Parts: sequence; structure tokens; C-alpha cells
Amino acid sequence: EKEIVDVMRSGKILIPQIEVLPTAVVANPDKPPELEIRFDMPTAVDFNDMKAPLPHNWQLRFIHNQLFKHFQNPSRFCPGAFHSTIVRKAEFRSEKHREAYFAKCAAVLQRWAID
Repeated sequence: EKEIVDVMRSGKILIPQIEVLPTAVVANPDKPPELEIRFDMPTAVDFNDMKAPLPHNWQLRFIHNQLFKHFQNPSRFCPGAFHSTIVRKAEFRSEKHREAYFAKCAAVLQRWAID
């Protein structure tokens, strides 16, 4: 813990202003599933066009890569997309209710992406 605090205070890890955009709500493969909100970086960075906008959630990957590079630990593991569990052991009354829930989530995420 002390090493992490020292590195963060040293300025070796650059932390930009962070704006994240949820990209999906998914059910993981557990039985019953957990519902997760994901923060993917949906597109690759165009390094040929330096004026091209950076993709959504690039800040998370930027900080993540710096931390992985700095802290060499053989047991480190990152399972993929950045996500947060929002419901554990989710069960729906029916498949129709499940579909309606995820359709509503998709609609909300779409509105956030437009705004």
C-alpha cells in the first residue's frame, strides 16, 4: 500500500481528467448471473491522425496501462473490460421481463452516448 501511495504522489503515473461513459449492461455467465455495467473503449486510437478524437473511456486504459507497467507482479490479472457489478444473483420473472430490462438499459446507454 505504501508503495502505491508513494508512486501516486511521485508524479510517475499521469492521471488525466477522467470522463467515463457506460457502454453496456450485461449478464455474466454465472448461474444465477451478476449484472454488470461495462466501460469499454469501443474503438482503437487513430495514431495517424493526431487531431482525431480519442475514443470513449480512453482514460481508464491509459491509467491501467501505466499501473501495469510500473507494478511488476506475477499474480496481476485483469479480466477484460472495466466493469462494476450492479446486481448479484439476478433472476427475472420471465424471459420477456429479462428482455425488457436489457432493452431499457440499452436505451438509457444510447441516450447517454448521444448527450
